[in-house]
Amino acid sequence: MTVESVSPRGARMPSRAPSPDEVQKWRVNAVVESLRNLATFFHLSPTGIKLTDILKEEGTRQAFDNLQKSAQMAGVDIAPVLEITLPIITALPQSYPRTRKAARRSQRREARNRPTLMRKWADELEKWLQEARSRSDDAHDNGRQPSPSGADFVQLPEKLRACADFLQQRLVFLTVLSYGSRNPQIRSAVFLSSFVKAVTGRYADTQLAVLLESAFEAAKKDPPSWIDRLTLERTRRRRVIKRLFDKWLSSRHLAREQG
Repeated sequence: MTVESVSPRGARMPSRAPSPDEVQKWRVNAVVESLRNLATFFHLSPTGIKLTDILKEEGTRQAFDNLQKSAQMAGVDIAPVLEITLPIITALPQSYPRTRKAARRSQRREARNRPTLMRKWADELEKWLQEARSRSDDAHDNGRQPSPSGADFVQLPEKLRACADFLQQRLVFLTVLSYGSRNPQIRSAVFLSSFVKAVTGRYADTQLAVLLESAFEAAKKDPPSWIDRLTLERTRRRRVIKRLFDKWLSSRHLAREQG
């Protein structure tokens, strides 16, 4: 099975029970599409690096052959996957743009403040409706045609408050997940190692580290130090995910008790 066997746009699991071959196709296309999307996000230019450029050394060729042999037993040709993903990892920056982080923080703050803002709108609307109703009554008493009194909108303040209460409750369950390294290179390499585990049955961090080091050298860049600690980075991410999940369960249990 190669990357071209399924369109990257078709990287969704079928609604029915998938066959083993369909699962493998989905895994291949999921990792390729994810890293391609990341390359688009950072506006990366094609590196021009081929797999043959990465596999020049004997040790690198041996590491690749070991991975390829294990992957072929699962029906996957890992060569085109590595040829696409390894150059992308070398071209990624070592950190996400700060503007993106600031935007996310601003959006979280806006979401937390929205219930309070909606209650403020409800109070202002209720006050305006009372004044409009008073003016309408005066106009009616003077024999003039009453202006729109806002009677059709009299329930809006309470509906706004109900929406604010609903959003406030949902915020209890809302957690912005930020886990793993802040370095896109590391996150992508850990993701690739998880893909290797899915198709070979093992993470093969030693072989993957050799391939990554050779890929950076082919890109004429110094291999970063994180290459040798993929296991540590993956373990760290797993612990953070577990901590976030436990926190989510606790908040959910607390919300149920309060409800």
